[in-house]
Amino acid sequence: MDINLLVQLITIITALLAIGLTYWTIRTQQKHNKLSVSPRLSDWLHTDDSSICFDIINKGLGTAQVRSFEFIVNDKSISWSELDSDIRNYFKAELDTKNVYTSSLSATSYIAQNEKVCILKLHFLPGMDMSSIEKRLTTRYKLKIEYASLYEQVYFYSSPLES
Repeated sequence: MDINLLVQLITIITALLAIGLTYWTIRTQQKHNKLSVSPRLSDWLHTDDSSICFDIINKGLGTAQVRSFEFIVNDKSISWSELDSDIRNYFKAELDTKNVYTSSLSATSYIAQNEKVCILKLHFLPGMDMSSIEKRLTTRYKLKIEYASLYEQVYFYSSPLES
């Protein structure tokens, strides 16, 4: 075999290996970048003496862009104002109506890393059985959120309001 042909062949193989290694490096870096900005929504339902609070927390590494946000009551999607009205009616005997807070997120909302968003805060009359109220709340209401990372990777959060 001619030495020049052998050198050319080795040069071509080396160039192809370099191209393959470069492609692999770029793909690995892209995967790492997507993971490094991946949001993860979780919830936190907590009570104290006479109130219940439900928060959404982004425990991921990146910002969550909310795409859709819906409340579910008895397997039916309802608006924020319908939720507010339903809660006031459902808990009317126990609820301190001066201190009701419900929140909604729109399709233009963002939740930053480690940001906590209070979705629901209800104050009840003193002396109410909070465990019973919490059970009724978690049985009746659900929340669904579709959100995306800054790389447009879509995620879903769906939960009954569980502690």
